[in-house]
Amino acid sequence: MSENRKLKVGLVFDDSLDSTDGVAQYVKTLGSWLSGQGHAVCYLVGQTKLESWQGGRVYSLAKNQTVYFNGNKLSIPLPANQKRLKRVLGVEKFDVLHVMMPHSPFLAQRIIKHASSQTTVVGTFHIFPASKLAELGGRVLRLAYFNNLRRFDAVVSVSPVAQNYARKTFRIESQVVPNPVDVARFAKKNSNFINGRVVFLGRLVQRKGCNQLLKAFALLSKDPF
Repeated sequence: MSENRKLKVGLVFDDSLDSTDGVAQYVKTLGSWLSGQGHAVCYLVGQTKLESWQGGRVYSLAKNQTVYFNGNKLSIPLPANQKRLKRVLGVEKFDVLHVMMPHSPFLAQRIIKHASSQTTVVGTFHIFPASKLAELGGRVLRLAYFNNLRRFDAVVSVSPVAQNYARKTFRIESQVVPNPVDVARFAKKNSNFINGRVVFLGRLVQRKGCNQLLKAFALLSKDPF
C-alpha cells in the first residue's frame, strides 16, 4: 500500500461520542488528525447525538444502556440491526476499521463480522482492570468473541498496563502507542509554563495518573524547558 494513498477509515466505538470519556476524546482526536492528513473518516458508534465530527459522518448504530463498570460510568450497546450495519459497510467501503477494545459482541463485533475481507482491521486496547470483576468480565468477552479476534490485522495498547491486560486476558500481543494529544491547542508563544496553571480532570484514583502529573510538574520546576 502506498504511503501517500488516502484511505477511508471507520473508527468503531461502542459507546457515545457525546461524553467527555477519555476513549471518546481519543476517537475524536485521532479522527480529527486523520482528516487533517486527507483521509476520509467516519465514526461507527453507539447511541449519540452527533451527526458529524470534523467533516466526517457519525453513524449512531445502536441504542445504549448506561452501566457502571471498572469504576466508570459508561454505556453499552444493545444488539445492533445487522441489516443496517451491512448497508453502511456496503456504502462506505472502508479500507480500514479501527476498533476500540475490548469491544462489544453486539455492535463492534458485528461490524467486524460483516466487513469486507479487503478491509484491514486494527484495534486499540484502552482498559486497565480496576477489580477482579473487571478481569472476569474481560475473560467472558474473550469467550464471546469466538474466532473474531483472528480478524484483526494489528493491535496496539495505549499503555503498558493496557498491553498487559490484552496479553493476560485476551492472549493478544500488542505494541504500546500512547494516547494522542493535540499539543498545538495548548501552545503559546513566550508562555512560561511554570507560572501557569495545571488542571487535572479525573477521579483521584491511582490508575488516573495524578501522581505522575505531580512528579512531572516537580521535574519541570527544577529544569524548565
